[in-house]
Amino acid sequence: MKAILSTDFHFPGQVSRHVGTVRYVEFCEHLTGEPFHPASEADAAARIERNVNAFLKTRQHD
Repeated sequence: MKAILSTDFHFPGQVSRHVGTVRYVEFCEHLTGEPFHPASEADAAARIERNVNAFLKTRQHD
């Protein structure tokens, strides 16, 4: 994964939100080997709840 160099700092040693987002996207693409597709902002709370519940169902020990 290529390094991102930027002088866009808010505080010494802290990168901007934009640079951090770019790094996150590149990291996800590097891990999965696939392009990053951001989720729709439409009803994010319902999507998160659905995904958490689906995960928890896989972790239940009856």
